[in-house]
Amino acid sequence: MTRQAKDSSSTFPYWVALSSLGLGLWLYFANAAEAVRERAELEALATDLDQLRQSYDAAILEARLGRGPGAQQDLQSLLVAIDRIGLTPAELCRLHPDATASADRARTKFP
Repeated sequence: MTRQAKDSSSTFPYWVALSSLGLGLWLYFANAAEAVRERAELEALATDLDQLRQSYDAAILEARLGRGPGAQQDLQSLLVAIDRIGLTPAELCRLHPDATASADRARTKFP
């Protein structure tokens, strides 16, 4: 007994392959668009961080050279004085939160 081949072929494998291809393309482009957007955000963030680092480096250099708005302040002697009382700068700010808040408010006021 031999099997006879059917003359009418099924289109089921064709539709499965086509739908799988469509699903694969949709997943690829959906994830690629999201990755491109995230990459652009990360590059913008890296640029902002580089600018902040450069401004902080410039401020540190001015403080070390004794120039700029804080020229009359000696930061090293301030840290030594804080260390003599046995605290770190963060602990000192936690012990006196009102002084920190008033200093922040004084810096934000404009003449």
